[in-house]
Order: sequence, then structure tokens, then C-alpha cells
Amino acid sequence: DTGVAEEGYDDERGMKYINEVMNSDKPVEFEWKVQGDDGQSHLMEVHGTAAEINGEPRYLAIGREITDRKRRERAIETLQEATDRLQTATTPEEVATIAVETASSVLDLPMAICWFYDEDDVGLEPAAATASVHDAGLVSELSPGRYEYEVFTNGAVTEYTPSEQAGDNPLETGVLLPLGEYGLLAAGAHEDARADGTILDVAKALTDHVTTALDRVEQAQAVRESERRFRMIAERIDEVIYLAEPDFSEVLYVNPAYEEIWGRPIDMLEENPKAFIEAADTRDRDALESDIEAMVEEI
Repeated sequence: DTGVAEEGYDDERGMKYINEVMNSDKPVEFEWKVQGDDGQSHLMEVHGTAAEINGEPRYLAIGREITDRKRRERAIETLQEATDRLQTATTPEEVATIAVETASSVLDLPMAICWFYDEDDVGLEPAAATASVHDAGLVSELSPGRYEYEVFTNGAVTEYTPSEQAGDNPLETGVLLPLGEYGLLAAGAHEDARADGTILDVAKALTDHVTTALDRVEQAQAVRESERRFRMIAERIDEVIYLAEPDFSEVLYVNPAYEEIWGRPIDMLEENPKAFIEAADTRDRDALESDIEAMVEEI
């Protein structure tokens, strides 16, 4: 096996490690990537030590492959980073973009795409995809009857060979990750590259985080829509709507009708939420204040 020079594991770097080992009275541990007979790169954890053999100083190295371990560690770190990003996402499209980037990285599969369920068209519409999917012209909707759509319906994480399910699909490796009622996340590659169980578990955890993020975004959008409808109604009626904290420490909302009916600017309520009392007839003011205090106490 030889070092992978294009990734920096060349003779110069190797001699640096050897010299470090030979000049140390303790074993030296480092990582080294080699090119195997199978043409694949393999990451090794090497323990190098200086030894004397037949009276001559020698360099002794013991290595073990850690490619899979490093891939798993990287997958978990990627998931943690994605979780932080998902917590600040504000739109379904932003969540989908984070999902495809993370799925591609975690599964080490370059072709990743996310579809959202469209109940009007009864199909899955593409929401985000990696650049390689766009470049290959593989961005398309999924309709009932397609294998991928059936996996979305069944809701189980599935490894499969895309080219066997559809003659126009050039991919040999695929992983399908259903996102509950929201849609489907998929990642694939042109070559056969199956993921191990730990990596798949990380990918499954990703779907949980993505689904949670979509729940949160949907709820936030519902709240914003509710507020929009409330304001649309409140600003068009001729009755005062006044919302404040129960102890009148802060005004939350007052509709424009307040200024017309009470003859006072809304800005005054920001400084003193009870400023409206001053507009009451002096003969009624004591009773009004008493009623408000009783209401606050009851609340």
C-alpha cells in the first residue's frame, strides 16, 4: 500500500512522521491514508516506535484501519451541526436544503433530494436537491405508483437499487428516508456504496430532527397566519380591541379604532398602559379604576 499523495499523505509527510518517531523515546500515534489494491483509500491509525533490531536502529509501525470509525464519527458530528441549523430554519424550503446537504454528507452519497407531499396534486414535489442532482437532470416529481412514493407511504427507511426500480434512473445505490406526512428524503450514487448500520441509524435520527423542524416551522407559520387574519379584522372594525398583560405592565396590541373613539394617541399607552383611564369622565373614573383593579386581582 502507498500513501494517497493527492490528499497530502506523501513521502515528505511520511518522512516527517518517521523522524518524529526515531527522535522520540515514546511511541508516536498518527493517522495515515493508504491506497489499497482495491483502488479505495483506507485510513489507518498508526503507532510508530523506535526499536533496535540486531543492533541496528529501526522504525517499527503497527497500524489498524479506522476508515469506518472515522466515517461514523464524522456522520455524528454532521448530524449535530445540522440539528443546530434546523433549529433556526424558518421555512420548509430552508429545512429541505439542510436535509439534503446533511443526508448527502452523512451517507457519503452525492445525489440527494427532498420532496414534500402536495395534497392538491396527490404527489411528491421536489423541494431541494444537491447540485449533482440538478446537473444530472434528475429533479422530478414523484407520483403514486412509483417505488419511492410507496416507500413514503409505508414510512420505513429503505435501501434499494434505483436502476432496478426504474429504467430511467441511473443510480445503483439509494437510501429512502420518509419524513412522516411531510414527504421523502433520498440520497444515492452511481456506484454501489452501501451504508453500514451505524450510518443508517444516524440517517434515521436526521429524519426525526427534520420532521421536528418541519413541525415547528408549520406551527410558526400557522401562528403568523392567525395573527395576520386577526389584524386584518381588528383594523377594520369600529370597536376598540385592547390586549395587555394581565397586570397592565405592557400593552400587546391596540387597534386603530382606539384613537377615534377615545380621542387619544395609541403611543401614550406604550408609556402608560392605563392611560386610557385619564380619558374617562371624572364622575366615572373611580368606578372604572376599581373595576380594573378587581379584574386584575381576579385574573
